[in-house]
Amino acid sequence: MKWKNLKLKYKLFIGFGTIVFFLLFVALLSIFGAQKIIQNGKEVIAGNQIKRNIAERELEHVKWVNKLSEFLYNDDVTSLNIETDYHKCKFGQFYYGQMRKKTEKFIPELKPVLEKIEEPHKQLHESAIEISKVFKQIDRDLLIHFEEAEIEILKLLEAIEEDLNNNQSGNIAANTEQCKLSGIISDVRVSKLLRNNPEIRVYFEKIKDLHETFHKKLTQISLLISSRNYTKAKNFYHTSVLKNAESLLSNLDAIRKIGHEKSAKMQIAYGIYNQKTMPALNTLSVLFRQINKIINNQVMTDEGMIAEAKRMQIELITISAFIAVIAFLTAYLLSKNIVKPVYEAVRFTEQVAKGNLSVKISLDQKDEMGILINELNKMVSSLKKLIGDISVSTNQVTGLSDQLNNSSQMMAENSHEQSTSTEEISATVEELNANSEQNAEHAEDTKK
Repeated sequence: MKWKNLKLKYKLFIGFGTIVFFLLFVALLSIFGAQKIIQNGKEVIAGNQIKRNIAERELEHVKWVNKLSEFLYNDDVTSLNIETDYHKCKFGQFYYGQMRKKTEKFIPELKPVLEKIEEPHKQLHESAIEISKVFKQIDRDLLIHFEEAEIEILKLLEAIEEDLNNNQSGNIAANTEQCKLSGIISDVRVSKLLRNNPEIRVYFEKIKDLHETFHKKLTQISLLISSRNYTKAKNFYHTSVLKNAESLLSNLDAIRKIGHEKSAKMQIAYGIYNQKTMPALNTLSVLFRQINKIINNQVMTDEGMIAEAKRMQIELITISAFIAVIAFLTAYLLSKNIVKPVYEAVRFTEQVAKGNLSVKISLDQKDEMGILINELNKMVSSLKKLIGDISVSTNQVTGLSDQLNNSSQMMAENSHEQSTSTEEISATVEELNANSEQNAEHAEDTKK
């Protein structure tokens, strides 16, 4: 059925129903858009939280490795203050706790990457445990000075023997003017060395006493040689100086051995750091970058949320404009099919009211307005026919009226003649009445 032939109630229902439908559609779209924005906001917040947690865990492990590195290479750092249990570090708490499960539920794509992290993360912490077991902090530069002092004493002994063999004192005097061991004993670094390596302290305390005695004996033998008492000097050298020097060298050698042992362990620790710690850290860094990449791909960013909100805004504006056009077209069709016929009907009735019965409305509609217009046309046609009938009747009445007028005149003339006769009859009747009364009186008298 064509639109123009629909009944008015259906047109109104369809028109206003269409507008209400689109308004509801816009309302639902707005609600959905608001919910979508809220959901996007929650997703962005959750994604940023995960990214922040991962970034913090990665940064913490970088700092963790830096502390380990300082422990190895910085002589001022004497203790390893890091968490070596891979379950108890902050990433371990995340990895073996509920947060990891929530993260994998929120971003399932992270699960295979997180599974790969466990082994290098474990190796990283185990490497620190291995390093802490073998690494012993020691000032290797100071140890070199101890070795140099030991060599100096040996050279000094050689010089003394040369003086004794050559009966001269020049070499002893030259070699006793400066002493490396004296510089070491007064070095401020020694206190730190002894504090970090208590096993060296016992040897160092002996060295201090032996060194002081050694210098005193050097002074005595120097005087003996200077006085050319070579026999007594040789005897003093072998029985006293050399014995004291051997004890001094023995303690220096003990420190040197401890230093070499610890240096060797330091080299082992460096090897663990380079071969286990750093490769594990590099693997973790690669996996952390993969995690961040997955998060960026799977989770909406702040910019993405803003772009999505702008897109929804454009969609709402476009749909609203489309609905406005639909509403305008609906209003236009309703006005065309309702208001226009009503306006034509008003003009029609005005013309009819002015007596113009020749007007006619042409409307190709079969709805209530079409029926109304048809009925108005029928009404005018009926009025025209009625007026025509009235005109015929009027003419007939006019003819009858003329006949009545003629008849009235004849009746008037007859009426005058009848009036004269009536007067005569009335006079006769009066006479008869008078006679009747007299006769009645005579009759009464007769009865008496």
